[in-house]
Amino acid sequence: QRQMCIRDRVYNLQGTGISIGVLSDSVDQVDGGISDSQATNDLPGNSRLTILNDNLDESDEGRAMIELIHDISPNLTKIGFATAFGGEPVFATNLTALGNAGMDIIVDDVTNFSEPFYQDGVIAQALDTYVSQGGIYFSSAGNSANQSYESVFSDTDNDGFHNYSGSDELLDISVAPFSEIILILQWSQPWGNATTDLDLEIRTENGDVINESSTTNNIGGNPFEFIRKTLTGIKPANFKIAVKRISGSTANLTFKLMQFRSSVTFNQFTSAAAGTISPHAATPKSFAIGAAPWYDRNEAEPFSSQGPHLSLIHI
Repeated sequence: QRQMCIRDRVYNLQGTGISIGVLSDSVDQVDGGISDSQATNDLPGNSRLTILNDNLDESDEGRAMIELIHDISPNLTKIGFATAFGGEPVFATNLTALGNAGMDIIVDDVTNFSEPFYQDGVIAQALDTYVSQGGIYFSSAGNSANQSYESVFSDTDNDGFHNYSGSDELLDISVAPFSEIILILQWSQPWGNATTDLDLEIRTENGDVINESSTTNNIGGNPFEFIRKTLTGIKPANFKIAVKRISGSTANLTFKLMQFRSSVTFNQFTSAAAGTISPHAATPKSFAIGAAPWYDRNEAEPFSSQGPHLSLIHI
């Protein structure tokens, strides 16, 4: 009640005349869905809701978001929702649809590990168009901490493997028990028209045996490799990461290696850590929202993604 009083009397943030759209997983799939939230006055009536589409069998995180928005600004003209799930084209299409439905502000809490780092993908392009037409966009920065590595490819001994430092071709990582590894490798060539083929390898702790690998033939496709692996052990695990050139030139080729979960820690070459912020959140037209503890808003939570974000290819 005290927070509501401060909001009403000092900031006067009622939302009158404003419409806000949300992109998340789902909005009407858990228990009684929207009707339950309306019965408890956590959501307005249907005349003030614009639900463009939903996603089945999800957790209604989107419903939680629109409930919070209604709590903070109860006099909004409209609250809109469309799912961000179903792939990047669906996300981009629904972002545009919310803008066309009259949303003055759009927010999302979704990151996609397959978005291009070095150029604007379809989501970033749709976002830029929406903002250029007068909208305001807020996006989650992500939860990848600053666990990443970015460098120009270096193969000083000409054996195909990137040298992280001197002759060291393996990067040591630690992974929390009972967690999921999602490792992403991208490099600075056009999406859909890569001219270099790189592979990504997870090796055992001593570096001798390949534990998992991503070996997509990238030529003429996306400059993108990723590994997804679930750990079941009760103790932290250590692995080594290698990046290997299969074909094509690596001259002046910048690449980024990044983890998509905060359960992975890069133990070496931390001076080469690069931004892990979600690519569409990093476009200059978007506001990227990180996480901070309640007791110090100037200090990022350890899991919160950070910048900077390097864009090299403009389309």
